[in-house]
Amino acid sequence: MLFRSKSFNINRSDNSNSLNRSQSSPNLSSLSFDAKASLVSEKISLSKAYEISRLIKLRIENSKWKLKLDKKERRDTELRNWNDRCIYSCGVLQSIQERVGRTLREDIHEQEKYHCFVANFRGTPVGVLILTITEKKLLNAPKFLPDIPLILDISTHPGIRGGGISLIECAVNVSYQLGKNGVVQLTPIDESEGSYKYMGFNKIQSNRLVFMVLRPAESPKWQLIEGRYRFLWNV
Repeated sequence: MLFRSKSFNINRSDNSNSLNRSQSSPNLSSLSFDAKASLVSEKISLSKAYEISRLIKLRIENSKWKLKLDKKERRDTELRNWNDRCIYSCGVLQSIQERVGRTLREDIHEQEKYHCFVANFRGTPVGVLILTITEKKLLNAPKFLPDIPLILDISTHPGIRGGGISLIECAVNVSYQLGKNGVVQLTPIDESEGSYKYMGFNKIQSNRLVFMVLRPAESPKWQLIEGRYRFLWNV
């Protein structure tokens, strides 16, 4: 079970005491653990993506990662941002469940249009990504780049830093395997644009739609190594 703590000890038992709000609130930066060295991402089935999204969402909600802020605490920008991060993660995880649930009721041909990935921290799922090939039927309008893989949803546990990059690597390499040069696209929320820029995404505005595109071959953040694109953390 994941706990909010400076050490982010994932092996602690459920009956151990996690930090209370007064202990953790002044230094929320310590609650997110930089786990890139221990992250492993892999492809999973749609049904597995549904179950993992449900479990991560429950873990965030039941382990008190979201804080109940009183009137005074709501004026604290750091606390509000932390809660917004938790709420956003849960919202995307719920969206993944709903999207995957609908897709599982469709025929196999439709299901094969989706690629699902999970990021694991020492064997525990901490993030999910859903990728598809761009189609008018799925997008409801031809506003994105045609025939370029589209990241529909991506969400990671708020206690993990680096899980999103691990999942983006998977999406980039699916694109590369499909002959799309590793190019992927997505629609960001405003708060996430900076993170995607750090990964090498560029923002594009098409009519009223704002989306971001990653072209790894044109970014110094990415390198093709033995037939697989890798994100260069130190660049």
